[in-house]
Amino acid sequence: MSGPPSRWRRALRAVAVDAGLLRRRRDYRLLMSGQVISLAGSELTLVAIMFQTFQLTDSSLAVGLLGAAEFAPILVLALVGGALADAFDRRRLVMLSEAGSAVVAGVFVVNAALPEPRLWVLYACAALMAAFMALRRPPLDALIPQLVARDELKAAAALDFLGYNAGEIAGPAAAGLLIAAVGVDVAYAVDLATFLVSCSRSARCGRRRRRPTRPRRPGARCSRACATRARARSCWAPTSST
Repeated sequence: MSGPPSRWRRALRAVAVDAGLLRRRRDYRLLMSGQVISLAGSELTLVAIMFQTFQLTDSSLAVGLLGAAEFAPILVLALVGGALADAFDRRRLVMLSEAGSAVVAGVFVVNAALPEPRLWVLYACAALMAAFMALRRPPLDALIPQLVARDELKAAAALDFLGYNAGEIAGPAAAGLLIAAVGVDVAYAVDLATFLVSCSRSARCGRRRRRPTRPRRPGARCSRACATRARARSCWAPTSST
């Protein structure tokens, strides 16, 4: 006879990620895969912006000022994003922020293709990119609980964390390879393509009017109906007098 699960087995089972959630929930799979792709593209662009800024100015201070340009809209819009997510359709907010980020990535491509790229365009587009990212996160976080069942929220959070870290690692790594091989203009174009992919996948993600639930077992409804009838018979059954 096999004994109880070992301590190591219980620990591994506790930290295991339920990847089957991606198979069971089509809308969640579409949304999260698109977000991971767009996140990798955004991280790619952040590296490309810093590289191009240093290439144009040969100044570490100019590169550091990019952080200030990105921080201001994040600080302002982080307070507004939650209210917008409550007031408007969350899926459309995610799609609009993705579309806005795609437009900004297109401006990066055009600016990089110029004979003399403009430095102010990099600062302005970096601020806009950060603003769209700040607007996208609150409705995205509020949308996920509508796409999975209540008992699947823990698995969804684990997959979200895993995908977020994968995008943050893959984006800068791809940026280094692309910039070294073909240049920043191609890196920006790849980011534009990732946003278009994310927009298309978000558009295919259907709305949910109510929270999805786990599928019932085949005999669950019959068992409850039989139990109800049994209780009704016991209530109406004649009692013997003593």
